[in-house]
Order: sequence, then C-alpha cells, then structure tokens
Amino acid sequence: MTDEVQAGSTPASDDEAAGGAMRAGPAGWFGEAVDRLRLRKWLLASALGADAAFVAFAGLALPWALLGGLCVLAAAAFVPRQVAAPRQKAREREKALELDRDAARLGQIMEVIPDPAILLTQAGTIVSFNARAAQQYRDLRPGANISSFVRHPEFLDALRDVVQAEAPITVSFMERVPLERRIDASLAMLAPAAVAVGEASLVMASLRDLSEHERTNRMRQDFIANASHELRTPLAALIGFIETLQGPASNDAKTQKRFLGIMAQQASRMTRLIDDLLSLSRVEMKAHLTPQEVVDVGETVRHVIDMLEPLVRDVDLQLILRDDGGPAPVQGDRDELVQLFQNLIQNAIKYGAEGDAVTIEIERLESSASDQPQIAVSVIDRGVGIAPDHLPRLTERFYRIDVASSRDKGGTGLGLAIVKHIVNRHRGELQITSQPGEGSTFRVVLPLIAGERLAETDQNPPATDSHNAVS
Repeated sequence: MTDEVQAGSTPASDDEAAGGAMRAGPAGWFGEAVDRLRLRKWLLASALGADAAFVAFAGLALPWALLGGLCVLAAAAFVPRQVAAPRQKAREREKALELDRDAARLGQIMEVIPDPAILLTQAGTIVSFNARAAQQYRDLRPGANISSFVRHPEFLDALRDVVQAEAPITVSFMERVPLERRIDASLAMLAPAAVAVGEASLVMASLRDLSEHERTNRMRQDFIANASHELRTPLAALIGFIETLQGPASNDAKTQKRFLGIMAQQASRMTRLIDDLLSLSRVEMKAHLTPQEVVDVGETVRHVIDMLEPLVRDVDLQLILRDDGGPAPVQGDRDELVQLFQNLIQNAIKYGAEGDAVTIEIERLESSASDQPQIAVSVIDRGVGIAPDHLPRLTERFYRIDVASSRDKGGTGLGLAIVKHIVNRHRGELQITSQPGEGSTFRVVLPLIAGERLAETDQNPPATDSHNAVS
C-alpha cells in the first residue's frame, strides 16, 4: 500500500513519510540517525537556541545545558514521531473525493440508459442499478447476487463468458414469473478506469423488455391480416360478378339488375370498412393530444339522434332520450364525439329488439375522487344481450360475436374499437354491461369542465381543425 493507511494500523512516522529518504542514506543505525537529524534540523536548531538562552540569561549551569543539548540531539536522532504525515492525509482525502466523483458519474450514466441497467462484479454481486431496473425487479439491492433475480442459464453463462470476450454479449430469454415477458440482455465489461468500488473490473448488464414490442408487432400483423381478409371477401365477389356480367349474363337484363344490386352492396361494404380504418387511424395518431374544444355533450347527443331518425323509422324502433337538463360542457373534439355516440346508437339499433326502443340517458354525476364533476351517457337496448365471456374483447379490432350476423347488418368489426380510442383520448371511461336475453348497456363517462376552467376556455377559444370530418 502506497498512498493509503489501512483502518486500524499505526500512523506512519515522519521518517517513513519521507518516501524512503532514510533508506537512501548511510547504512545502519548511524545513517538513520543522520537522516532523522536532517529532517528535524529546524526543530533541533530551535531547541538548542533555547538551551543557549537559558545559559546566557537564566544562569543555567553549563554542564546541565550540555546534558540537555545532548538529550535533544539523541531524541531527534533516535525517537520517531508517531504522527500521520499531512501530505498523506491530503492524498487520502483526495482519493476518497475522486472515488465519490467516479461513483456519482457512473450513477448518472446508468440513469441515462433507457433500459434497466445493473452493475455487477464478475462473481455476479450487484454493485449498483438504475431506477428502471428497480421498477422491473422490485427487491433488487446492492450486495445481493444477480442469480437471485435472473436465474436463466443463458444470462449467467454470458456473465461468465463476457470477461474473456472482446465485445459485448447479447442473449435472449423468457421470464415466466411474475409476468411472462421476453428479455434481451446485453453484457459488457467496463474499463478499469471506470471502476470505483475496489474491483479490477465490472460488468454492465442492460435488460430490455421486448414483450410490449412483440405484442405490438402481433397486433399489427393481426390487424393487417384481418383488414386484408375483410377487403378480399367483397372484392372477390365483385370480380366474380363482373366476370359473369361480361360473359354468360352479358345479354341477360334480369341477371344484370340482380348482380348490380349485389355489387353495390359489396362496394358499400368496402367503403364502410375503408372509412372505419381511416377513422381508427386518425384517432390513434391523435391519441397523445388532448382535445381543446368545448363541446356540450347533451347538444351533441341530440344532434346524433336527429341524424339517425330515418334509420330508426326503417327498422321500426324508437329512440328515447332522458336528459336531466342543464349544460354539459366537456373538453373534447366534437366530430369525434359525434362519431362515438353515432357508433353506439347505431349498434343498439342493429342489435336491439325490433319494435322496441333504444334509450339514451344523460346523467350528471357527483364529484368524483378527483373532485371533478362528470357526465355519463348510457345507450340501452333490449336486444339478445351478450354473454359474459365476450365482454372483455368487444373493443378489439375485428372482434365479432357472430361474424355472419355482423356482416349482414353492415358491421365492420371496428366500431367499438373506434369508440374505445375516442373515449381514451377524451380521458373518459367506457363501461359495458349485458346479460343474455336482457339487452346491453354501453355507458360513456367523461369529465366535465368546471365553471372556472369554462370561463378561461371561453376567453381563449381554440382553433378549429378542418381534418376531423366524420367518416
């Protein structure tokens, strides 16, 4: 040990702190004595000067003065001082500060890493970790072994092999507990200069959770497959009818009329599907943007009911509106809210009991836990109802309880998915309750604008968006 004093050891003497000066002088005890006298020359001169002053001015006898001088010389030559060298203490303090600075820099670097990162010794002992690692592994703590948290042989083998590797090692493995997730782990050796914990070298392990990425990829693939299938079916029918009209039925007026009617239905089906796909895409692109308009929910619902009156008359249904009155301002996008309530009411008309009624209830709720008033719009039908096992999946894209029935009624399988995304963008909640044979209730809860916020919004009206037309 050169620059540090071990805890519990005797402080070094002035002679030892001199960097080996005594050992460089004359050999043996005489050389050491001469080195000590040289190191203490100013202290020795002061002591002998005081001794001479006592002889000259205090009447001290010369023999006693000489004896005192010899004692001072002997003490200076042969007695080491047991006091730690100031330079050595300064070096120790500087070293400690440097280690603290290195540790702080290393901690800052780890927090910048976007994935969970853990600093390990070669034996697998945890030295440090960032906040993301603490979130992913709840009981993570310094001093524990990483094998208590990541038990996969692929990872532990990579930790052992990275010491001899010239480049970082990346391995993938599946975790089953507490949740199933796929982890992509990258391990790399740190340079010795970056180590501030007394180890010759450390390993940085970055563990990236790929579960959400893979889930998104699967959803995208399923979405493309479903959309392609939904478009291919009417397109194939159109192509078949066109070929028939161009061939065997080219001169058959009755067949042409019937086929053209079917072709119009198929073309209309494709148009609805494309419109819903575009609507869903627009809502998803704006999901992170909070709407800024002030929209009255009651007025919007009444507008949708007026729009759907002709459709209701065709299917022999009745729309009943129950509104407890008063304004219901929300911060939202009017076109999206029109589409939301239109989809819900159209669903109720399609699947409600023929000759019965669809009820739309508007209810202002008491302040919630967040002290913000809310408004609830419920669309209630008395149709066949929905079995409980279907309820959690109703808002999935292209999910249908009865595919044939849905297509016959003009459904695309995207209506409730659009509703869900619009509700989420408006920071609301969609509640679905149903019992087979008793009908269904779709309830949308939205936060109302309080009076003070409403006044502020009225003074600063937002710019309108010309791209939000309903599909």
